[in-house]
Amino acid sequence: MSHPPSVETPPVPQGCTSIAYGLWMLRPWSFPATIVAGLVNALLALPILASDYPLALIEANAVLIVGAALIVGLVLLPPSRRALLPIRILRSIT
Repeated sequence: MSHPPSVETPPVPQGCTSIAYGLWMLRPWSFPATIVAGLVNALLALPILASDYPLALIEANAVLIVGAALIVGLVLLPPSRRALLPIRILRSIT
């Protein structure tokens, strides 16, 4: 179903289901993929904030940007990165 040219939809990252599965299963590729998808999603939503779109769309994109920043921030926290380290390395750190 195509939208009329005057209606914009918030950008949705491709493959978010596989990225979510990768994070759930602690796959090493999922952490950089999540960061890239979050940054691309936020960058694509930024121009709508500075344009003449309906207020509901601008608010939805603001929430999208904050959500993407929150997800990227949580993935970059040390406990999240430490989750990928093998057990033998974790024992030597603690």
